[in-house]
Amino acid sequence: MKRIITSQLYQLRRNTMLLRISLLVAVSMAAMGALVSLTSDGDRSAGGLFTDSNGLMWIFQIMLIGVMTGIICAGDFGEKDINYELMNGHSRRSIYLARVILCVGLASVVAEILAFIPCISAAAVSGWGERIKPGDLFARMGLFIFPFMRMAAFFSMLSFMIKKQGIVMILGFAAEMGCIILNDIVQDKSGYMLSVFNIIKLTDVGDFGLYNVVPGKGVVEYFVCEGALEPSLAAGTVIVSLVMTLIYLAAGYAFFRKDDLE
Repeated sequence: MKRIITSQLYQLRRNTMLLRISLLVAVSMAAMGALVSLTSDGDRSAGGLFTDSNGLMWIFQIMLIGVMTGIICAGDFGEKDINYELMNGHSRRSIYLARVILCVGLASVVAEILAFIPCISAAAVSGWGERIKPGDLFARMGLFIFPFMRMAAFFSMLSFMIKKQGIVMILGFAAEMGCIILNDIVQDKSGYMLSVFNIIKLTDVGDFGLYNVVPGKGVVEYFVCEGALEPSLAAGTVIVSLVMTLIYLAAGYAFFRKDDLE
């Protein structure tokens, strides 16, 4: 399995398309974070961006996770690399685990890093602000990695079922648009039914406004957030994400184990 992972890492280093897409997503998220901070009518700080524009923290990662899993897990079917590995004595379990471990680990870490970019960009423009404590913000965003892991496991399962890199990548774009639509039309996002709803739940900090009269400014609204992370939310995010990740990966292996690889 170690040799397969090493081979996969070598292929990824040579795959400039994935690097270019990742850099493009990173630059786009940084630009959007700065733009929202500069043009916002309300709180322009990084804390305001986190509480008011939570979709910016996950919207591009869904597509990127689909692209990464398509390349890592599905790309070798078209080039018959998996067939050659089987002929060289590698077990199906090692072939599967090498790819999904690399894919889920790499995709979730990259997606997590990208989630911080809009807030860092907004902080560079307008500061962190006082709407939510930076420690609470980082604690909530740090848990994003578990829903991202769940997404990567889901796309990995699809990759071993579909075996077409292009289709998996297209499904990543479709899933991104689908999550945007669901975010707009579904009012009750409580619970952990979908990874994106879990992320939205992590950004819900119980924001409410207080008004005060300030000399020279008139009536000014101050925002107060209950940003401390609830233990039940943290535990639910971790447990549900890990359970669903294992279910997706087990389903993917059950299919791959019986696949005739034509």
